[in-house]
Order: sequence, then C-alpha cells, then structure tokens
Amino acid sequence: MIGMELIFSLTLSFFAVRGFRYTVTEEGLTPVNTESFLWLILLLFFVWVIRRSLREKDRARILCSALFGVITALCFILGISMEKAKHLSWMWSNFSCLANTLNLFFSHGLLYYCFAFLSFAFLKEHGAGNVTRDFSLKRVFLIWAVLTLLFLPWYLFCFPGSITQDSADQLDDAITVNAIRDHHSAFLTLMMRIVIIPVRALTGSLQLGTGAVSLLQMLIVTFVFALACEWLQQYLHNKVLRALAFLCYAAYPVHYFYAVTLWKDILFSAGFLAFVLSIDAAASDEDSFFGSRRKMALLTLLLVLLPLMRHNGISIVVIMALCLLLRFPAHRKQLFLIWGGFVLLFGFWKLVALPALNVTKITSSHALSILEQQMARALNVHHEELTDEEMAEFQTYFDIGDLWSRYKPTISDPVKKHFREDLFAEDPGGFFKLWLMLGRRYPVDYLEAFLANNYGYWFPETHSGIIAYGIEDKGLIEDIHSAPLFELPGKLCPRVLTFFEEEQYLKTPLLPLLFSRGACFWLWVFCGCYCLYNNRKKFILFMPGFSLWLGILISPVYNEYRYVYGLFCALPLLLASTLGRSDERS
Repeated sequence: MIGMELIFSLTLSFFAVRGFRYTVTEEGLTPVNTESFLWLILLLFFVWVIRRSLREKDRARILCSALFGVITALCFILGISMEKAKHLSWMWSNFSCLANTLNLFFSHGLLYYCFAFLSFAFLKEHGAGNVTRDFSLKRVFLIWAVLTLLFLPWYLFCFPGSITQDSADQLDDAITVNAIRDHHSAFLTLMMRIVIIPVRALTGSLQLGTGAVSLLQMLIVTFVFALACEWLQQYLHNKVLRALAFLCYAAYPVHYFYAVTLWKDILFSAGFLAFVLSIDAAASDEDSFFGSRRKMALLTLLLVLLPLMRHNGISIVVIMALCLLLRFPAHRKQLFLIWGGFVLLFGFWKLVALPALNVTKITSSHALSILEQQMARALNVHHEELTDEEMAEFQTYFDIGDLWSRYKPTISDPVKKHFREDLFAEDPGGFFKLWLMLGRRYPVDYLEAFLANNYGYWFPETHSGIIAYGIEDKGLIEDIHSAPLFELPGKLCPRVLTFFEEEQYLKTPLLPLLFSRGACFWLWVFCGCYCLYNNRKKFILFMPGFSLWLGILISPVYNEYRYVYGLFCALPLLLASTLGRSDERS
C-alpha cells in the first residue's frame, strides 16, 4: 500500500514538474532552462503534499483546495495567454501544444492546490478566534481624527485635488446649468454641484469650491476607514494584528492620493466597504441585525447608493438579492422590506428625479463597448473574408470603414467613439443580429476579445498605472489649477508620486503583488474557498466582491486599478473575518 501510494505520488509530481519547463511567449509555449536541483526540490515538495492528501480524512479540505487550484490555474493559463501570446489558438494548434497546455494547467493547478491545502490546515489550527469587544463610536471618532490628521498634509499638497479627464467632465456638469450627464454618475455630479455652487457664490472662487469637494470626499473616506478599523478589532486577538489592521488603511499609499482624486470610483469604493461591513454585521449576529430598524435602513441606503454612484454597482444589488435570501431564510420578511425600500428609492431616482433634473442617459456606445470590441476583433482578423454586403451592413453602425485598424485589445475607447448611436437607436435589433452573426462565425475571436478587455482583473502578473495625479485642463475649468498649500517634509509626496508614476515598485520582488488587481481577486477567491471549507456562514462576505468583480469584467479598460479599488479597501475585513478559527459549517 505504501509502495503504490509513493509510486502514484511520484508519477503525479513528475508530470507536474514537467509542466514548469514551459513558459508562454508570443509564439506560444517555449521551453525554459532551470537548474535540475530546483526541479528536484519541487518534485519532493509535490510528493510530500500529495501523500498527505491521500491520507487526509477531511475531504472538504481536499475539495475546497482543489477548487482554488482549478480556478487560479485557469486564470493563470488564460491570463498569460492574453498577456504574452495575445490569443488562445496556440493552445490547440497541434496535438503537442494541446498536451503541453494541459500539462501546464495541471502543474499550476497542483501548485496552487498545495498552497491552499497547507494554508487551510494552518489557519484552522492557528486561526485567531473572535474577541469579545463592543463596538464603540467613541473609538471610531478617535481613529477618524487620527486618520484625518495623517491624510490632511496630502490633501494640502494636492490642493484643490487631483482632476483627471473624467473628473473634468464631471466638474463641467457640476458647475454649469447644462443638462447633467449620467455617464459619470448623475448622483455624484449633483452632490458636487450642491457643494461647489454655494462655495463659489460666497468666495467667488471655483478653486475653493473644488477644494471643498475634495475635502468632503477625504473626510467620508477616512470615516469609513475608521469604521472598518474599529470593526476589525473583534477579529484580532493581539495588539500587533490590530496595529497591522490600522496600517492597512493608514499606511497604504494609494489611499492618500485616491482620497483627494475626484473620481466616482473613490466614494463608490468607500460605500462598498461600508456595505461589506453591514453584511458582516448581519452574518455575525443575524437576529440582532434584522431586529434593528436602524441597521436595516442603513443596508437599504447602501444598496441604493451603490448603483447611484457607479452604474455597474447594480450587479452587486442583483446578485446580493439572491445571496441574502439564501443565507438568511429565517428573515425573509425583513429582506423583502429592505428590497421593497430599495425598489421604491431607486425607482424614484430613475423615474422621477432623473427626468426632473433633465439628466441625459448613458449612451449606448458605453453600454455596448464589449460587443463593439468583439465585432472589431473579428473584423481585425477576418475582414477580408466578409462579403461586400456584410461589410456594408457592418458599416451601418460605425462611421469609418476600416474600424478594425483602430482596434486595441485592452481598451475599447478607440472603437466605441466611432459607434453611430443614432442609427442604433433606429434599429437595435439589426445591430444585435449582426453581432450574433459574427459571433457564430468567429466564436474564438469573441472570447479572445472579451478576455483581452479584462484579464488584468484576474491575472496577477499584469501591471499598469495606479495613480493619475494632476489637473486636467478642460473646458470651463481652466481657472482650476494646482496650488499646493503645504510641502511635506523632505518632499515625500513627490517622491511617492514618482515611485508610482515611473512604476519603480515593479523592481522590488513581491511588492507588485500589493498593487496587483489579479492578486487581490485571487485573495478573495482564497477566502471564499476557505469559507466553504471551514465557516460557510461567512461565505456571504465573499459574494459582494465577486459581484463587483463580475460587473468589472465588462469595463472598457483591461486593468484599471480604480475600478477594483473597493476590493482593496474591503480586503482587510475579508481576511480578518473569514480566516479566523471557526467550525461553523451550517
């Protein structure tokens, strides 16, 4: 028996190690040279873990570890294909490539399985139990004051705030009497107008009005961070861990710049963190939560605010509606009240407030950007195969004949700006018929176009810019200019800016993972799999992040940090709440 077990372990380990001999390049799989001693160490590690798995009586641990291994290995294979080869067809170009691709998938799947298998065992044995400690608003305000003092010098340095192109568009709407556009959240534009107009009327300065908006945003963000710091204390059993939890919000440099960058994503991310806190409160003590009208009203308000602050926030609302009903079946009456309140408030905004404010709806070119990218990629590869009639039909919906030459796999703006929305409005059915026709003919190209437009959100080794600092000179806001009110000692702020703008952090091993969108998603998946194994009552905490991530997959840019900023903000809470010691498997 021991001999067969050893032979089986050695065989699996050999094939797994063999898979690491290949890497993906533009040409497809390419052999790599590595010292045999390293392969031997990896072989022995795999043999050890596989033998432990064969003797493991806890099958749930094996299954949940395998689930993590399969998901992450799939993300790795697809992600590195889009990052290096830019396509998927190399995988099945011949039998040898297909076999080696499967071998590569198995190798990485086993590696990530081993990581999860050993980590789950360690966390179950050594995970920190919950600490009996009452939530204190007094401590929240104390932490808020400390965070505000830490953030304030950065606000003064960036005064009146960082204004990107999107921010400039939204400011144009906020400071003029023209119709508000809903592309960048009409709700937040209206809130900006409520702050800017009175300040400008009192001071005569648009500069001060913009600075007031940045300050208010910073105060909201730091307050939600303070709530999270206080809430985390119940999961952390010693002062070192509590200090680390505080540093997650007080020392992560991106927080400082984002707090004063006028993107809709910043307040949305703060709202997302507050929403996850509310869900954790329900999961921790559902009777107390659903017995409190105040807590239920707060959850309703957060559900309404998420899609108002960012359109794809509706994905969170839709998915969480089902998740909450399944997780809290004993409180369905209260949940129906919450969703009834959401429908009432959200419906009022959409059906009454938006028409009354003369808000222009989001354009179809933005809503259909992924479909446009898929069509453009198919044409980029196969336009010579289409008939003149098919090309004429295609050109009905785009204002240039050689659209395929404008196609960029990782960003949809070059394509969607040529979309003819007026003709789409006249015959939307014809557009979808054309999209389906091309999709049936070129399904692989459609899949590749979809993956190329979002692989940065699930592949950890993808890197791009994080911080966009400066004042965008656009339209009616030319009198807004960068005017630092405070220079940090030693010019720390410019050094940090340079560190990120020049991507110097990529030169330090492991440091890029702290800012990797894909690595953040993998951590969410790890916590979700661990919850399925050890504490299924907390699995509900995984779902808001998963819902947000699904909505991001149809975004116009493949690896925009601000789109997933909410996942980074809520990650400390997810780690502390779900990885603690627990045997609740109900």
